[in-house]
Amino acid sequence: MLEGLKEVNRILKERGFQHEIKIGVGINTGMATIGNIGSDKKKNYTVVGDAVNLSSRLESITKEYKTPLLFSEYTYNKIKHNIPCKLIGMSR
Repeated sequence: MLEGLKEVNRILKERGFQHEIKIGVGINTGMATIGNIGSDKKKNYTVVGDAVNLSSRLESITKEYKTPLLFSEYTYNKIKHNIPCKLIGMSR
């Protein structure tokens, strides 16, 4: 998403837009319910669960930490040997 956004912003700049689009991304690893949820009259394809809620909270604090991407300790434990990581915030 972040790499794709670079191209979007490049195109927008070429077209005369002065402001960049910025996004925040929160990533968490865990169980979630995914699929069409709702009633027979109205259904939406969505994802719900505690893992989704945490990723949403991470996304919302990307601005506070001035970083475009934050992921949880659960994701960190899955990727720490493959991707360089930096601790953000307080640890206990």
